[in-house]
Amino acid sequence: MCKKMFEVEKVNCICVDWRHGSRAMYTQAVQNIRVVGAETAFLIQALSTQLGYSLED
Repeated sequence: MCKKMFEVEKVNCICVDWRHGSRAMYTQAVQNIRVVGAETAFLIQALSTQLGYSLED
């Protein structure tokens, strides 16, 4: 999906592969997505605070 987005406009894109976490039983997959979301948020925050990346870009 990121590759297609790059063809259309200038954007930043983070692709998250959580295939292993999504293949569990439904209730476990629901819990896993919360972890994936938290880890993704942590990554974005670290890019901003530690590396100075602007969240506006």
